[in-house]
Amino acid sequence: MAIYPIVLAYNIENEKNGIGHVYGENDKKILAAMTRDINKHLGTDIHYLTEIHMFNLQGAGSIMLNYIHQFESESVKAYLIPQLVTDKVPNCSEIILDLYKGFKSSNKYISAPGESAPVHIAMSYDYAFTKLKPKKYRKELMNYMIEPRDIFYLPLTARMIASWKKPEMYERMLKLYESYSITDNELGLEEGVEGYAPPAEFIRRELKFTAIDCLKYYPTEEVVEMLVKLLDHSDKHFRNAANKSLKYIEKHKKSG
Repeated sequence: MAIYPIVLAYNIENEKNGIGHVYGENDKKILAAMTRDINKHLGTDIHYLTEIHMFNLQGAGSIMLNYIHQFESESVKAYLIPQLVTDKVPNCSEIILDLYKGFKSSNKYISAPGESAPVHIAMSYDYAFTKLKPKKYRKELMNYMIEPRDIFYLPLTARMIASWKKPEMYERMLKLYESYSITDNELGLEEGVEGYAPPAEFIRRELKFTAIDCLKYYPTEEVVEMLVKLLDHSDKHFRNAANKSLKYIEKHKKSG
């Protein structure tokens, strides 16, 4: 624990120098106003996005909600999302869905060649949806289980929805199982262009793992046959994933 203040100070210094937590001048002003508001109401002494990222500021969610839509940066918004979820702000699921819609329509949804991948942004939304488990918004979540890119960004959400055993999810996971046939264009990438992060092959690989895990909730003969065939795959990671899903199916067949 002694090293923690050192890590915090290091990351704050990086933020001051435009490294790590990066945002524009307009967002800097909004962040300053928001942290002043938080400090005033909660008696805290925070000033940086680093602190918001690293601390659970209980009670700050409702204050952040007043500012989150003012930020231009999708990255900054993503760092605020966990606090909204932790504090269970009113209409939280609807708010997160709306924010994800904004992220999806932004230029950060698919990084241009040479730019870093929006990893932490996607993870924030995936965390939020699985924490909230918004069954009231099943239809809205299912709409994000159509495009491969969304499923790649929301793998835990996909597993959650699959556990609800919705028939349409079964059909989508069967298609996703053949992820290596998904084209670059279907992933939102320009064919033949290099430098995308993450690369198309990595996305296809991860999508197959998601499909293998999700299909355990649909123990049809077809699924079992597909998983058994994977036990002979040259890639041990696919073998392990298939074995894990088969064990789940066998366990729940006995208990059922």
